[in-house]
Amino acid sequence: MSESAEERDLAAAEHVLGVLDAASSEALARAAETDPALAAAIAAWEQLLAPLARLVPPTAPPGDLWPRIERAAGLAPAAARPNALVRAWRSLGFWRVATAGGFALAAALAGVIVLRPPPRPMLMASIMPMGSGKPMFVAEMRPGGGLMVRALAPMPVAQGKAFELWAKPAGARTMTALGMVPASGRRVRLAANLGEGTELMISLEPAGGAPGGAPTGPMLYEGRLTRLE
Repeated sequence: MSESAEERDLAAAEHVLGVLDAASSEALARAAETDPALAAAIAAWEQLLAPLARLVPPTAPPGDLWPRIERAAGLAPAAARPNALVRAWRSLGFWRVATAGGFALAAALAGVIVLRPPPRPMLMASIMPMGSGKPMFVAEMRPGGGLMVRALAPMPVAQGKAFELWAKPAGARTMTALGMVPASGRRVRLAANLGEGTELMISLEPAGGAPGGAPTGPMLYEGRLTRLE
């Protein structure tokens, strides 16, 4: 994508919030398949906004919802005199208040997005199948130290096998084992202090990790730590 980092971050936030139209959302998802920075921004917003869902308590629908649907669909005779709840539902004033409340909520959320942008790691990498493909893991190098790695979707692994992460800093000739990474969507934090341009690779190894400090199985995924600005 050619837009600035701020525009990319805002587009990722709108995509995760579900406020884009279907065509724009699909186009953004396709762009993320070949744009590691965009894919990483989407993953960061998903992580940031996921806790908001737990703040909304479950709410039962209005008791007259189904009868209103039946009447609208012509499945039941309309009541001669709608009750107070139905009259309120159909009231222009009600919708003005509801719409104002919706705009207020949207404005508050926009304030959070604009005034309090998500804490972003210094370096991020989208780790994809060797050669090309859709990102399968996201790695985040935290300013305070530690590499956070998350699988974007559960991936089947043969029994007795596991994924192991390797790092090859820019200019280095050998790889260093960082630890095992999840095949599920959970996150792990690995002790590491890596710089920009470090290659990250994931191989398929025995469940306990590759013996001898060198990969023994095939390299399946690769990525590179990039600074987000």
